Amino acid sequence: MNIGKMHVLMNMWRGLYKVLEGDLKESAEKLGLTVAEQHLVWIIFHEKELTVTALSELSLLNISTVTQVLKRLQTKEMISLNKYPQDRRVSYVNLTEHGSDIAKQILTQRDDYRVLGYFDHAEEDLLTKMNDLQCEMNRFYHGDRFVNWVEKTRKSIDSVGM
Repeated sequence: MNIGKMHVLMNMWRGLYKVLEGDLKESAEKLGLTVAEQHLVWIIFHEKELTVTALSELSLLNISTVTQVLKRLQTKEMISLNKYPQDRRVSYVNLTEHGSDIAKQILTQRDDYRVLGYFDHAEEDLLTKMNDLQCEMNRFYHGDRFVNWVEKTRKSIDSVGM
């Protein structure tokens, strides 16, 4: 790819991400969260229980960032960190009842995302191709586990009509 194509790709995706990032920030603030906190709550909600390392992998955040965010969520009484007797070195993360309630509120904030409005009017074939491209690129950079998790959770969300 020449540098001109890279310039277009980077700036067009960044432009779209800025819209989504602004919407995510606004919706998170309504719930008293940061975008990073909202992101981790979302993942934990879908996984029910996972290790800090697995949460780091799925969130695409380094483990020290995840640990810092989890401390804030623990202070807000949204998560619990548990160690199992079989291996005291590993911490498992779960949502508390309060955290689960917040996660359900995140799922119902669909009107807060301007990008969803575009999808209502876009050509289905274009959206399918865009999704396929994003999946293939993320598979290349982040692996099957990440892409499969995103697809699995999308199907879960779609099945309950959210």
